[in-house]
Amino acid sequence: MIDPFGLDPEYPWHHIYPREVFTEEFRKKHGLSIDIHGCSSGREIPIEDHKDLHPAWNREWKKWIRQRQDTGKPITDRLVRKQATRMMNDPRFKGAFDRGRYPKYGYYNKNRFNKLGPLAVLLSLYAASGYSEALGNEIIDWAAARARGDIPATDLSAGAIGKNLSDLGAPNPFVNWLVFEKLVE
Repeated sequence: MIDPFGLDPEYPWHHIYPREVFTEEFRKKHGLSIDIHGCSSGREIPIEDHKDLHPAWNREWKKWIRQRQDTGKPITDRLVRKQATRMMNDPRFKGAFDRGRYPKYGYYNKNRFNKLGPLAVLLSLYAASGYSEALGNEIIDWAAARARGDIPATDLSAGAIGKNLSDLGAPNPFVNWLVFEKLVE
């Protein structure tokens, strides 16, 4: 059984080095090599903590950078990492990080989305196959209910998708071929 959305909505991925602050341009300007999307540059934070954490976290980073720039002090990888450690231990933020967890994958790592694939395949096959609007609405309703947690994770392996489509009488032979010949290998 898998969660077809692949991401735990209760623990969103939090950038320790905010994208809004550590833009590519900013990193180049300061010669920073930190991968802000890397596994070690994030934390999965409980959703309620994440909502509260984000504005203050970004503000604190902007304040630190402004202070360094205003006084002509350098901004280096080592100093940025040191500041991140200070901030994660700051009482304003520590609880959220303590309740969080280390991510297994970086923000853009394809493995982070490994459970999203089957749902994306199902929706793509629906779109490509000319299924009825009613079936599309069923898929959307199911996805919304799953996202709310109203229904448990469902087996959406390629084989299960193929069986479900077959049971529904897939009108497109290409869809059947794609599911059974290519996805179930």
